[in-house]
Amino acid sequence: MSSEAFEGKSDAKDTIKNALVGLLLAISAWLILNTINPNLVKFDLSLERQSFTPNTNVGGQSVVLGSGPAHLALNQQQAMDAFRQGGVNVDGGINLNGVRQGAVDEILRLQRECNCNITVTSATGGSHESGSCSHGSGYKIDLRRNREGSAMTSFIERSYNPPIGQRSNGDPIYKSSSGALYVRESDHWDVAVCNP
Repeated sequence: MSSEAFEGKSDAKDTIKNALVGLLLAISAWLILNTINPNLVKFDLSLERQSFTPNTNVGGQSVVLGSGPAHLALNQQQAMDAFRQGGVNVDGGINLNGVRQGAVDEILRLQRECNCNITVTSATGGSHESGSCSHGSGYKIDLRRNREGSAMTSFIERSYNPPIGQRSNGDPIYKSSSGALYVRESDHWDVAVCNP
């Protein structure tokens, strides 16, 4: 029995000795790497915020939103899916058929920057002025300015300040970092992406 006890003590001593040698090797490696370049031993476990591009497949037509040309006309379902996936609310019953991808992308960009409630109140339907850069051609979207849109309004006025001009009726015009024009009308924002 006593020979087993001595053998167990010997094994324990070897394990402790090996652990100390391993620790000495790890400390030596750290010292060498730290001497060569301190950045080699820095551990940053923070994660960068990742953007994502939703894929939409409607009626066999696959569109990668956010990656196509700004002039690409989306159908109702593609636009609704893009807004839903991007966290943007859409008032019920509005027509989004024919809205341009560039206009949708601008609203999604605003949502990511603002991180606030955004509600689309009008797009290609309703009565609006005609023209090549209009609601009817799909390059304009209206956003609710009041109630849940008040935080977005503050963001636009703070981030795209000062206004670059005004309409003939006095409505101020702001320009986003992407070049889109935001006009503050009485009860909504008129957003135009007119560089197809």
